[in-house]
Amino acid sequence: MQVAWLNDQQPLLVMFLADGAGSVSQGGEGAMLAVNEAMAYMSQKVQGGELGLNDILATDIVLTVRQRLFAEAEAKELAVRDFACTFLGLISSPDGTLIMQIGDGGMVVDLGHGLQLPLTPMVGEYANMTHFNYRRRCRFQTGNFHQHWACAQSCSIYGWYPATGVKYAG
Repeated sequence: MQVAWLNDQQPLLVMFLADGAGSVSQGGEGAMLAVNEAMAYMSQKVQGGELGLNDILATDIVLTVRQRLFAEAEAKELAVRDFACTFLGLISSPDGTLIMQIGDGGMVVDLGHGLQLPLTPMVGEYANMTHFNYRRRCRFQTGNFHQHWACAQSCSIYGWYPATGVKYAG
């Protein structure tokens, strides 16, 4: 988590969370790489003054994370699947909040009516299945909201309402 200051002196909360797939050899490392790469990307964006809380930013973050995971897999001569992880991101300013997710985690936010889970956790066809960030057509969700409080939980569901959009990267 990082709190940055925008050029107009407005605070910006940036949080990324990833959970490595337990069924692969490098899931924990993949999760660490995903979070670090996303945070580095956001630091560059904030320093460059180029920031819009929109689907383009979310897509760019997801693609940057995927590129890092593919590069690490190639460098270690492993399959990118070995670095599979879920991924959650939240970027919040006084003007609004952008939430992105790949997989079965959830971001809990207060939109003024109590805590809500604005994006539906992405589960697979069978129990204990989810989506991961290494797939060729990586499925992820985004949502733009006006709110002031947020927290992230990787495997907890407090209630939800439908996502505002589902995107594909790659």
